Amino acid sequence: MDDLDQLKALWQSTESTVDKPDAQASDNAIDKYQRSVRRSNILSTVFMSGTIIFLISLMFIYS
Repeated sequence: MDDLDQLKALWQSTESTVDKPDAQASDNAIDKYQRSVRRSNILSTVFMSGTIIFLISLMFIYS
């Protein structure tokens, strides 16, 4: 258990890569890209749902 506490203390004392400017910029770019992908996924889901509902309604109207 003492070894685990030492390992935890060592892990918490190491320098974080997020504090570096290059890492921060790349993290921001990744976040921006993920938001863009998430937005695209939501929009495609909405439009595909509308298209499917429209096609199903056409099947019921013309059957």
